[in-house]
Amino acid sequence: MVADEVYGSDSTLRRALEVRDQAYVLAVRSNQALATWPPYGPPGQTTPAAITPAAWTRLSCGDGAQGPRVYDWAWVPLRPALHDGWVHALLLRRHPDRPAEVAWSLVYAPEETGVAEIVRAAGTRWTIEEVFKLAKGQVGLDHDEVRSWQGWYRHITLALVALAALATVAKKGASPASITSASPSPNCGACSSGSPGRSPGTPPTSSAGPAGAAPTNALLRRPISVAA
Repeated sequence: MVADEVYGSDSTLRRALEVRDQAYVLAVRSNQALATWPPYGPPGQTTPAAITPAAWTRLSCGDGAQGPRVYDWAWVPLRPALHDGWVHALLLRRHPDRPAEVAWSLVYAPEETGVAEIVRAAGTRWTIEEVFKLAKGQVGLDHDEVRSWQGWYRHITLALVALAALATVAKKGASPASITSASPSPNCGACSSGSPGRSPGTPPTSSAGPAGAAPTNALLRRPISVAA
């Protein structure tokens, strides 16, 4: 699981994931309280901002709109997990040209998980955010008042299914607008053009639906699996 600081700061969520043996990479703020324990450090508490890694590794966490997202990364184990063979650690991300820009993530994963795999998992967060942004603009993912769980679940499900259909059509080379345009019908002028009707003999017209432009390439990439 990957998420931003809002979820990374929620200790209840982290414990629930750990009980399920669910690996995670959760962003945290610089002042997040961190516990350390032997053999990785003395018993005590620290913060992400107080940790200075011994070395940095330059890796790409996936492709972005302008090419690979390359950063300097550091992996610092904090303490053993209650589950044998797992570890709590801190993942640091530093901008290669602006070293003062550092971000931190709490990691819970098997000890044998490689840093490159953790970095790839961390990069999926941007892909997820891009998909949600696209869904809001193309299929109205955020056009819901969330008055009930059932209504919200139905709306989200239908919106994401619609987005998947648009992505499939775009991948095959067809225009996404073609599946969202109303089909002309000789018995229903309103259905054919979105207007109250049309004059006899006027060629039927259709207008692009809410899909608008074609989905970005981010949708067509294979999802990156999170370390488990």
